[in-house]
Amino acid sequence: MKAPRHPQELDHSLQLAVVGNCSYAALIDQHARVVFACLPRFDSDPMFSDLLSGGLASHGFWDILLEDFSHAQQRYVRNTAILSTKLFTSGGDALEIIDFAPRFVHFNRSFHPTQLIRIVRECLTRVE
Repeated sequence: MKAPRHPQELDHSLQLAVVGNCSYAALIDQHARVVFACLPRFDSDPMFSDLLSGGLASHGFWDILLEDFSHAQQRYVRNTAILSTKLFTSGGDALEIIDFAPRFVHFNRSFHPTQLIRIVRECLTRVE
């Protein structure tokens, strides 16, 4: 069964955001879909490789679908590698997806776990 897609995704725009932590990176499209990521390292096989399909078939992606989707806004949080994507309905309701890859310092050494953190929350302000 083919996964449903947003109508705007059919053009397969290459306007992608990068989220990573020096151990791996993920490419996220403007609708908050993880379309490409090699895990657990850069030289691993891709776990999410929908970017390579050209829209013809589903080759692994991670998305969050919003019923009655209208449009999206995406930006990096200032001076960070944290990506914020807001998905809006035609009624003005919004959902925010925050993506980031953590890095830690442990015993004076940098630690880069293979983790993509996705926080999904409802936006409290309605857009008219």
